[in-house]
Amino acid sequence: MSKWIITQSITFVLYINCYSQPLSGNYYIGGNAHDFQTITEAVATIAANGVNGQVIFHINPGVYSEQITIGSIAGVSSVSTITFKSSTLVLGDVTIKYKPSSSPWHVVSLSNCSYINFENIEFTNENLAGSSTNYGLVLRMESTNNISLQYCRFNGKINPIDQSEYNDLIFSQSGSNNNLTISNCIFNDGKSSIALLSNGRYSTNVNINENHFYYSYGSSIHILNTISTNISKNYIVNSGSLMGKNGLLIAYSYSPINITGNTIYGSNEYELYINRCNILTGEINVINNFITNNYGIAAILSVYCSAINLFHNSIYSFGGHAALMMYCSPDNNCVIKNNIFKSNGNGVYNIQTPVLPKSADNNVFDLELNARIGFIGGRGYIDSLSAWVQNTSLDSVSRDKNVVYRNIDDLHLDSVSIGDLSLKGIPLGIGSDIDGEARNLSAPYVGADENVQFPLPVELRTFRAEIRSHKIFLFWDTVMEINNYGFEIEVYVRNGWERIGFVEGSGNTNIAREYRYVYNPHESGEFHFRLKQIDRDGAFTYSNIVQVKYIHSVSTAILKTCYPNPFNPLTTISFEVEHPSFVKLKIFSAIGQYSGTLVQEYLKPGSYNKTWDASGLPSGVYFCQLQVGDFVETKRMLLLK
Repeated sequence: MSKWIITQSITFVLYINCYSQPLSGNYYIGGNAHDFQTITEAVATIAANGVNGQVIFHINPGVYSEQITIGSIAGVSSVSTITFKSSTLVLGDVTIKYKPSSSPWHVVSLSNCSYINFENIEFTNENLAGSSTNYGLVLRMESTNNISLQYCRFNGKINPIDQSEYNDLIFSQSGSNNNLTISNCIFNDGKSSIALLSNGRYSTNVNINENHFYYSYGSSIHILNTISTNISKNYIVNSGSLMGKNGLLIAYSYSPINITGNTIYGSNEYELYINRCNILTGEINVINNFITNNYGIAAILSVYCSAINLFHNSIYSFGGHAALMMYCSPDNNCVIKNNIFKSNGNGVYNIQTPVLPKSADNNVFDLELNARIGFIGGRGYIDSLSAWVQNTSLDSVSRDKNVVYRNIDDLHLDSVSIGDLSLKGIPLGIGSDIDGEARNLSAPYVGADENVQFPLPVELRTFRAEIRSHKIFLFWDTVMEINNYGFEIEVYVRNGWERIGFVEGSGNTNIAREYRYVYNPHESGEFHFRLKQIDRDGAFTYSNIVQVKYIHSVSTAILKTCYPNPFNPLTTISFEVEHPSFVKLKIFSAIGQYSGTLVQEYLKPGSYNKTWDASGLPSGVYFCQLQVGDFVETKRMLLLK
């Protein structure tokens, strides 16, 4: 026994002597080859000595039954950070777990510390929640700055007798947590997976991205009092009526707030609850989310928020629950566009106040089982979209259309909804969809899924026919084109439609394009034309039909050449007159300004040459125009001095 005590004493003295200076560099914890036997020893060392450079603690595989508290550490900065990470970088190889028998009830506590990172570590509190929510805390944070949690897993513990009792996984109550990043982590069985309450203090720049949340009893993410919050690409699932009050609750926070690219479903109240969040700088953006509510009150609840952009979300609410419940203040600036609302029962909108959102349009409503479109406080229920438009002046270009989702918890478009032109949205400047795939900036899909494998086909903006110079000119333009091989031009004859020409398309473009085709009929009549737009894969669609009445006449003149062209300052214009006619030959500038008349007289049949002297005019493009009766022909000339 005495020998063991001496050995430990010598080891302890050597340990203190080796690390009496600030730390910098790489160190190993646990296992056979280590600098520190436990995480607690490593924390005690940096607490006593501080750091003077970047410090990385590589934790060797194993289960570490420790309660860890990290406070203020001297020397930390954006350069001199402290990282605890699995030496194998494999999640599950390193587990920190603890079962506290008395207060404090946490596994890890971060208090008044900065620049701490955890990577690839699993955390578990083995206590049951009992009668106090604090019994089961995994990570407690108070008054921190620049904390990063990446690729970690946080495990709570369900009370097998009363499943309403859980652990809080990440918890903060009394201090602010600034520049906090939680990304690519997994959260299991928490009362609240992340509860940043910060009562009375504001946390700035909170980022919660690309995490997976499973089965919270309270709110999977519960945030109060933040400024500048980004919550994106998270997967939040609860199991139904017994678990998961809210998927995401954010309250009393200031913009900018970005809630983008999340999948949320299975909560028993609200999937997304935004309460009294207001403008500081920027806006509250709810964009590109999949939100399904099948147990709760509504998919989204917004309470007295001053400015929300609800853009490109796919929402499914069934079981008699509303898709969107709102309490609107008189000065609200809430805009609702390019969303898909699929709902039955109480329908889409549930506006609890007489005040309405500022703007709502270009949304698609799939009202199943004769669902109502909505409810307005003081007015009651409104059944149809047309009645909604009439009563609210909202959604005037929205439409009621059946939408097929892949599944209730996977709201990617499926079946007939893929390539459905009625799902075309308006450009809002949203560059990508929920999967990070590029949106078509001119004609995006509504909802969160752009579906780039099946882009919307070419969209014609106009198609018209005009008679010019005894010919029929066809003009059309496109808003955007995807995989467009080209256009076949067809005219209707006695035996049906006949192909008369082809114009090559622009392939893939988000820029508007203009096209034309000239048809020279040989007889009078009423002509009908259509376009056959052909994709590169052979698929095709037809345009609307245009018609024009044409009276055939024999050409009475020919405007032949302008030579030389380009010229300086003289050029000769040649033309022929086939019948005795009154002839005009005039010159115009490129902007249509009259520049002179060379001929204005009655001429006999024959060939004529007229010289034009442009000495007094500036360089540029000019046009000579020959008019003989109803015949008009124009040619372009270029004056170069």
